[in-house]
This record gives sequence, C-alpha cells and structure tokens, in this order.
Amino acid sequence: MRPCMPAFVLLLVVPLLVASWSPASGQAQEDGGGAALELTLDDAIRLALHNNRDLLDARLSRTIQEFSLDVAEDRYRPTAAFSPVVRAARERDTTAELAAETGLRIESGGRFSLRFSEPVAGPDDADGRVSLSFSQPLLRGFGIDIDTAPLRISRLGDRISVLAFRETIAGVVVSTINAWRNLVRARRQLEIGEASLARARQQLETNRTLIEAGQMAAREILQSEADVADRELGLVQTRNGVTTANFGLIDILDIDSATVVRPMELPAAPRPTLSLADAIETALRQSPRYARALLDREIAEIDLKLAEDNQLWDMSLDADVSRGTGGGAGETDYSAGLRLTIPLWDRSPELGLRAAQAGVTQAERGLVELRQSMDIQVRQAVHDVEVGLRQIELARQALRLAEEKLAIEQSKLQQGLSSIFQLARFEDDLVRVQNAEVDALVDYENALTALDRTLGTTLETWGIAVEQVGR
Repeated sequence: MRPCMPAFVLLLVVPLLVASWSPASGQAQEDGGGAALELTLDDAIRLALHNNRDLLDARLSRTIQEFSLDVAEDRYRPTAAFSPVVRAARERDTTAELAAETGLRIESGGRFSLRFSEPVAGPDDADGRVSLSFSQPLLRGFGIDIDTAPLRISRLGDRISVLAFRETIAGVVVSTINAWRNLVRARRQLEIGEASLARARQQLETNRTLIEAGQMAAREILQSEADVADRELGLVQTRNGVTTANFGLIDILDIDSATVVRPMELPAAPRPTLSLADAIETALRQSPRYARALLDREIAEIDLKLAEDNQLWDMSLDADVSRGTGGGAGETDYSAGLRLTIPLWDRSPELGLRAAQAGVTQAERGLVELRQSMDIQVRQAVHDVEVGLRQIELARQALRLAEEKLAIEQSKLQQGLSSIFQLARFEDDLVRVQNAEVDALVDYENALTALDRTLGTTLETWGIAVEQVGR
C-alpha cells in the first residue's frame, strides 16, 4: 500500500502542479504546436481530482447532504417563533398582539410548547397570556425507537452519501489510471514500431550493398522495400493510436486539448501479496458496495418498525396550563385529556406494512447475492493478478528467444544461408512479442487496479484523502 499523503501536502502540491502545467510555463512544443506535459501517474491522478467536473458536482451534492444531516439533528433542539398578529373586524376595534412561542421535542415522541402573547392594540381590558402545553402519543408514535427513526435514517443516509462520494472518486481515479496506461501502451508500441522501421531501413541498405557486391539477387530488394513500406504504414496507424490515447487522457484531466502528455513512468512500488482469504475479508470490510448494502438493510428494518407502529391506533395525552399576565390576571387554568382516533376502512397502513416487509426481504436477499457476487469478483481479480504475473514471465522469455532468432537469421542472411522473406518473418515475430510484453505489463498493472477497485482500497492505495477532494 502507498502511504496516505497528508492533507496539507496535497493542498500545497496541487496548485504548484497546476501552475507548472500551464502552457505558458515554457514547456517544449510537440505535434501540432501543443505544449508537452510530462506527468507521472500520481501527477495525473492529482490533476484529475483537482479538475474533474463530476467530482466538483459530487462534492457540491455532498455538502448539501452534510447540511441536510445538520438540519435533521435539529429534531431535539429547541425551536422558537415570533408572530405579530393584527385583526380588523366590522364594527369592532382593530386588535393587535405580539406572540412568541418555543418548543422542545423529546425522544419519547412528546412535545413541550411554551407560548407568550401580549396585546399591543385593542380593548383596554385585554390581557396577555402565558401557556405551557404538553402532548405525548401513547400508542402510535410512542417510544424512543420510533421517534428517533427519522434521525437515524438521516444519519445512515449521510453514511451512504459518503460511500457514494468515495465510489465517485475511485471511478475517476481508475478512469485516469486506465487512460494513462493506454497512453503508455500506445507510446511503447510507437517506440517498437520506430525501432522496427529503423531495422528494416538498415537491412534495406545492407541488402543493396550485398546486391552491388553480387552476393544477392537484385529481385530480393523488392521484399526489403515492401517490408519498409509495411512498417511505415503500421507506424502511421500506431501514431494515430497515440493521438487517440492522448485525447482520452486529457479529456479526463480536463486540460487544454492541444496538450501532448508525455507519461513519465516510475518504478512500480512493490505490492504485498494477498491470499484469497485475506482478499475476501478485505473486500467485505472495505468495499463501499457491501457497506452500502448493509446500510440499506438497516434502513429497511427501521422502515418496517415504522410501518408496524403505523398499524396502531392514534391515542395521545394532552395537557395544558395557562395564566393571564395582566394586572387583573385570574386564576391559573389547567386542562388534560386523552384523545383517541380509530381509523375505519383505511388499508393504507397495511399496504405500507407489506411494502416494508418486502423491502426487508429484498434487502436481505440483495445482501446475500452481493456477497456471493463479491466472492466471485474477488476470486476473479486475484486470479487475473496471478495470471498477469505468469504472462509477464512468458512474454519476457518469448522476447529473449525472438531476439536471438532474429540475430541468428541476420547472420545466416549475411552468409547466404537464409532469405529476406524468412528474415521478415522473424522481424514480425520480434515486433509481435515486444508488443505482447507491453500488453502483459500493462494488463498486469490494470489487474492490480481492478483488484483495488474490487476490494474497495483504491483511495488507500493512492493516498487520497476524501475530505480534500473537490474543495
């Protein structure tokens, strides 16, 4: 694992990188006048995280979600309201009063309310009043588990939002990595093609010398010229592949479309080898998808409790005490009572209960299916990494043999023991295995990236602090 970059280092490095990547910074020009931009993979990831518009939108949504949770946390905080009232009636004096009210909800579902009113216009004998009321449900809506359910759902929703934001970041990181490696692959293939063309041209000159010396038939030169033309055509196609890969990367990085990115490859950091059991355990612990499925099930269970509570009758206790505030204030008034509401012919609570029961069943089934799917995906990802290592070994072995074969065939041609056609075949074999080695190396790195994504460890591997992304 790469060590996590401290947040303050990220804040210092990104602006410097952005400034140094400006086309006005005196960089060399390449292909069509675009500024040449040298990037390591780490640099490309940081630049993508700094510029990507999807991440900026995701950060904005995350900010709104954070504020939404703050609002939900106000459920058990005191509330207050101020309400001036003016009334005018025919053949009556205009009246006006000022009223202030504060309330407090408690976790059992009850609510206290304190109200103060004072007339400011109207009859001289009008008095102000202070009243304290309390209401507590006794059946439907009673209990801590029921009344705190909306707040707990909001907190779970906030955790889901964090997981979704992590997934968005990981998606941008993986897209950047794949685009960067596609460019690396295309540039390496271009180098292989240029080297092959150089060898073909050199062989063409050698063959012309042999023909002039009478050691080769003149008609053999056609094969050499055809080889050069074929490799020049292949090189044009390869250069086009580099341009396409370059556009794909700068689109993700959201930089000037005329920029020519030159990937700077650094030695890959050693990666610890995970056993299959450790990989599965890590996925269940780190994967945002699995964590979200667990939270979805928890929300479904809360919804079921609310639906069951909604089956109960509505009965509540109401109590009130009030007293006038004027000089001739009378006695204090008290009142208390029970209120019962029995719904008739209303089947919507039953519908809600059935829907909530189905939601719990679906959440549990989805969790089981996801775990099985993740088990398969982890096994496949670990297998792909193991196969990738083996492919690299075989590709390097094949490359060594192809180079030896070509050298021997060139020597035999000098002695008149081979043909240009046979040499061209061996040259094609060398190019093919060189490209195969490039593919094996890139595919192995991509397999490691895919394993990180499956395990949910992409951000940890690249040292990305979620709190700093998009700010």
